Amino acid sequence: MDQMFIKDTVQKALALDALESSHPISVPVDNTNQIRQIFDEISYSKGACIVRMMSLFLGETTFKVGITNYLQAHKWGNAHQQNLWVSLTQRAHEDHTLPTHVSVREIMETWTLQTGYPVVRVVRGFIPGTAVVTQVSSADRLLRGHSEKVLVCLQERFYLLKEDGAGRRSKSKWWVPLTYTSQESPNFNSTIPVLWMENEESVVIDGLPDEKHWLLLNNQLAGFYRVNYDMFNWRLITQNIGTFPTVTRAQLFDDSLNLARAGLLDYSVPMNLAKTLGDEHEYLPWASALQGFGYLFLMLSSSRLYKDFKVGLYSDTIQGLQGGPLFRYNTGTSRWASVQIQYRDFKVGLCSDAIQGPQGWASVQMQYRDLKGFVLSLLERPFETLGFEEKTSDSQIDIVHRIQILENACNLDHPECVSSAVAKYRWWMNRPSNNPAVPKKLRPPHPEGWDDPDQSGYLGRRELTPPHFQSLTGWTNTGGSCLPPIQGGDRSCLLPLTEATLRPWVWEWGYAHCAWESNSPLLVNMSGDAHVLAHVLLTVRVSTGGLNQLTAQMAKPRTSPRCQRHHSSVIKLTASQSPTHFWAASRQARDVVFRPSPVISANQKQVVYCTAIKHGGLREWEFAWRQYSSTNVGSEQETLLAALGCSRNLWILNRYLKMMMDESSGIRKQDGALVFTSVANTEKGNQIAFYFLRNNWKELLR
Repeated sequence: MDQMFIKDTVQKALALDALESSHPISVPVDNTNQIRQIFDEISYSKGACIVRMMSLFLGETTFKVGITNYLQAHKWGNAHQQNLWVSLTQRAHEDHTLPTHVSVREIMETWTLQTGYPVVRVVRGFIPGTAVVTQVSSADRLLRGHSEKVLVCLQERFYLLKEDGAGRRSKSKWWVPLTYTSQESPNFNSTIPVLWMENEESVVIDGLPDEKHWLLLNNQLAGFYRVNYDMFNWRLITQNIGTFPTVTRAQLFDDSLNLARAGLLDYSVPMNLAKTLGDEHEYLPWASALQGFGYLFLMLSSSRLYKDFKVGLYSDTIQGLQGGPLFRYNTGTSRWASVQIQYRDFKVGLCSDAIQGPQGWASVQMQYRDLKGFVLSLLERPFETLGFEEKTSDSQIDIVHRIQILENACNLDHPECVSSAVAKYRWWMNRPSNNPAVPKKLRPPHPEGWDDPDQSGYLGRRELTPPHFQSLTGWTNTGGSCLPPIQGGDRSCLLPLTEATLRPWVWEWGYAHCAWESNSPLLVNMSGDAHVLAHVLLTVRVSTGGLNQLTAQMAKPRTSPRCQRHHSSVIKLTASQSPTHFWAASRQARDVVFRPSPVISANQKQVVYCTAIKHGGLREWEFAWRQYSSTNVGSEQETLLAALGCSRNLWILNRYLKMMMDESSGIRKQDGALVFTSVANTEKGNQIAFYFLRNNWKELLR
């Protein structure tokens, strides 16, 4: 739950409150109309973050007792904000969690009455075991006269957009609760401040590690601010990030990517941190990094640099808009260094310590061909670990993590992700009734087959009765043309796999379902491309030796009698005399049947619909539109409307936007924003959405 709060509330508030258009939490209201206008995401999200920060710097016990005392003192009456501050201050002084000369009001009013929040810049100097914390604008002046280890912290308002902070210096200062941990004495759980950043010019921190050890501020993201370190400390952090807690790792990804976006940090830092995502298994760090990558993709796709960045990183003649190559190779250090290029002074850092040798840019082309390939390489391991299908053992955080991995993998055209999503969608197109807006849990199959195979989504055993099969040891020439008998008396038939001839291999389907549940090594260890079978080879009989070999390959623990019947029948129907052929047939059947599962789960609908429409054409788009028009489930309608904007066909997107303006199209007026956003958020649709907005501005204002 804490991970979800940090992602959906804390990081969201940090992004919104970094804009010039933000406003304080507490704002005077003169009339009733202003009440609705002022209560927005800043009020709620930032307000929740400030309450969380107050709880952490006071301590949970002090905070709860102070709140209780406040409620008891003012029950059945009216209260003012100041009454709450007084109650909390009294309790904090009693518990010694706040200095006696400091009040909660003094601290909190800097957060509730001011717009924005600070970025604390940390510079390590060299006075043994000490640090200087300051709010002045220059660390250089403080470092003069000091020859050994010091830590200088500078506070200033953080602007996410560089142009917002250009040429201005905010006079806002905050009471910043400073907590820290170090490599020498790691303690990530302590959120009680070791000192406060007040209005004094500098503060010296004693007992710090030497320059060979990392130092981290703002434990557990307890304070509502960002932290920027000097490059040496960032390097130490990158080398040790795998040892940090989940929240700290996410905090570092979020801070570094947003600091780089604001022009306060070179992009080589977050890109170096990102290389560690290959070993990351938790939801929150991935969510933080993927959100930052989304901004990079958006910026690169809308600039002239995009094509150069995608296909030309190997060329040392690529010129940025301000001149000079994107990357330079330092022969002295055998490393690549980033060079500033134009787009809000955007910097791309090619951050591999291992790239060496005279090949130079050729080596870069193979390992860092483009940002898309880089992110896809990071997504490979979590995609393989989580898989496309949900598991009964999944926790809520596992489900959310799988969704974000699938969405990003499919959006970046990960082959297996795309093929699985498209296969699910096509299966739905052929059986629209089997993907209801409110899906029912599949019933377990009847021992003799499905009573109603069309509704269940599976074809039953009774579908295999004559004339499809004369018996398990014979064959009738129904549904395809048989091949001549092969050696050993086996007779085979090569059938086109179409809707009409799908039934003969349902035995493979049934067996694979049982074997998967019993963790058959044969099926669990198989992998391969998920694609629709063009043909399936069925054989009637196998030799005794071949049958024994196949039986030995297939474990049958904990299987029901129905599974055992499938086991023997499938071997007789699908196996050839060589186990290798059977493995190939089983793998293909598994790819079709189990990767993906036929029914689209509620959590997968957005990624499946969007991916299939993106990689499809008019047929896929119109099918989704018919489904939207025929359903009365609000959540399903919203999912379909969002997915319809994923098409890469420009004329379809333009038509979709025009339908949004047509009252007779079936799109409700209140859903117009969803339609426009779905188109504008795509690489192909953002320019179309902009031109549409510009050309229809007057009509949209009506």
